[in-house]
Amino acid sequence: MTWIIEKRKNCMEIWVTNSTGFNGQLTFKTDAIFVGEGYNDKEYKRSMELAKVIVSALNKYEQTEAEQEGWVCRHCGKSTFETEYDYLADIDEHLGCALEKEQKSMQI
Repeated sequence: MTWIIEKRKNCMEIWVTNSTGFNGQLTFKTDAIFVGEGYNDKEYKRSMELAKVIVSALNKYEQTEAEQEGWVCRHCGKSTFETEYDYLADIDEHLGCALEKEQKSMQI
């Protein structure tokens, strides 16, 4: 999903909307944020700058969320994304959780 700036009402309203590509076509969902009006130059510039900041932040958030998918420990359910590699048995397994599981299986 990508967030973009959309101008409506003959470029007099600035919106931030999300879109998904489907067979090369852009389709808009109902998620939209009204940023401001551009009836004068000062208002238009302010609204466009604000829209750029919002688009950048939302796209960064979406990218980070997508990158973190799959980085969840299969034992404890917590994220492994921020864990250093030295403390991971695998991308979806904390080293401590893996060792605890091994110890429990040896006790049985």
